[in-house]
Amino acid sequence: MAALFPFYPPFMDPVIPPDHPWRFEPLPIPSPPGPQPAATLQPAVPASPDPRNGSNNWAVDGSKTRSGHPLLANDPHLNLTLPSIWYEIQLHSPTVNVYGVSLPGSPAVIIGFNERIAWGVTNAGSDVMDWYEIEFRDERRAAYRYDGGWRPTTPRVETIRVRGGETVIDTVYYTHHGPVAYLPGEEPGSGAIPRGAALRWIAHDPSTELKTFYLLNRATGYDDYREALRHYTSPAQNFVFADTAGTIALWHNGRFPLRWRGQGRYLSDGRNPTHDWQGWVPNDHNPGVVNPPRGFVSSANQNPTDPSYPYYLGWDYAPFERGARINERLAAMSDITPADMQALQLDDVYLHARTVLPTLLALMDDADLPPGPPQDALAALRDWDYTYRAEAIAPTLYDAWWAELSRMIWQDELDTLMTPGRDVTAALLLDDPAHPFLDDVRTPQRETLRDLAPAAFEAALTALTEAHGPYGPAWALGRARGTDINHLANIPGLGRPDLVTSGRDGAVNATGRTHGPSWRMVVSLTSPVQAWGLFPGGQSGHPGSAFYDTDVDAWVRGDLHPLLLLPGPDAAGDRLVATTTLQPE
Repeated sequence: MAALFPFYPPFMDPVIPPDHPWRFEPLPIPSPPGPQPAATLQPAVPASPDPRNGSNNWAVDGSKTRSGHPLLANDPHLNLTLPSIWYEIQLHSPTVNVYGVSLPGSPAVIIGFNERIAWGVTNAGSDVMDWYEIEFRDERRAAYRYDGGWRPTTPRVETIRVRGGETVIDTVYYTHHGPVAYLPGEEPGSGAIPRGAALRWIAHDPSTELKTFYLLNRATGYDDYREALRHYTSPAQNFVFADTAGTIALWHNGRFPLRWRGQGRYLSDGRNPTHDWQGWVPNDHNPGVVNPPRGFVSSANQNPTDPSYPYYLGWDYAPFERGARINERLAAMSDITPADMQALQLDDVYLHARTVLPTLLALMDDADLPPGPPQDALAALRDWDYTYRAEAIAPTLYDAWWAELSRMIWQDELDTLMTPGRDVTAALLLDDPAHPFLDDVRTPQRETLRDLAPAAFEAALTALTEAHGPYGPAWALGRARGTDINHLANIPGLGRPDLVTSGRDGAVNATGRTHGPSWRMVVSLTSPVQAWGLFPGGQSGHPGSAFYDTDVDAWVRGDLHPLLLLPGPDAAGDRLVATTTLQPE
């Protein structure tokens, strides 16, 4: 388990630089209990968002920019829809003047800037959800075993009315851990949810996230930013920050339970009090960095720290590729302009391919391939620069080759189970091309990578031919994959399908089939602050409006629009087209 699903994966470049000192005295870490009941050794697979959902953010200080002032960038990667999840807005009152994007109905800007600061977020990915095996006293489920005795449950009857069908009555039993999602014998909606287990989830606790954004909207500097983050519980985020005073910072922020290393990775014993969360990581002990010597901060959903961090926050983070690529580029850049930040958001290099492909190509002999498409495909890969451009065929080839190779490696041992991540698989085949996991246990001979690579290549060509026809332009990334921006309710005809796009989920430009950058923003902390942004949609949610999908084509091109932060409601400007005034009745 530890080798295939490591706490700290290979190639990782964490959010907080590895040489960062921890300037606090950590709290005592709970000790793990003795041997667990066999039933609780069932892996508790994290119930996480779609792995294609991610985000990038970073900030660079004035020592690396042409203006001498910080620059900040953020692009959250989410499911793409029309109307968009975001609403672009400026909020102005005697106490606030802020611009950015908000969630419809929220009274605050979620990602944005004001006249003094800018901030952005990426999903932190830390584990704040545990499953507990529950032993009920009898079929009435009125009590459950805990700490040598019995505790009463709290039943809650849910009445679910179904249009055109019978009303469903469901009784949910609550323990002090949380609700029992599915009783023994019930069929879970997801295979990751164990039957007869209670869910302990930080999001079930009372919290004040809105206060965080209320304070961020009004913040004037770093101290205000840190005070705002103290009110934030979940879902944990990497909050990047920059201000006009020259400070840059990033904090992996949320409320994290105090647990022993690996706690919650398996189904926990709901009978044993030592399996309960034993307290909280103090907010000041959360991973964070301010004005680092390297001159920049960044996050891309990867591990927040290296193993020197004293608290256990989780293990199932994004692979290394986006975070390492952002850090690689920022470390090499100087005299940075807002246009450079925009270009980095559109970076299409896929580090996984750069790491693995040379080894795979070294195992391929052109003479073993028939002339025509197989040799043409191999030549395209040999000439490739690892960028996922819409017009290129090599990205489609590599993705199909890797998918077939990964299937061949893991299908025989882990056919129906969760398989290791692509970073672990890459390290395995690079470190030991004859590793036992590369052998197909269903055959009498012993396979190595030298056997699997050509077989997977052939299988990939077959699969692509079946999906897209003969080798040719139809295999180009923009056509073979492309991007669909569907209607929010999946109503046919109201989306924008078949967009010809570059990028992929492991590149900085994490554009995929239905997921991608849902808002791109770059802010220059000059005086006055300047900013640029765009989301793939429009300000109107009405399909008949001219403003329904205004910026989709600009988003495909990677354009950003200047964001106009007006000083007040009476300000004039040549970019103002119209004014709407709402009057109370």
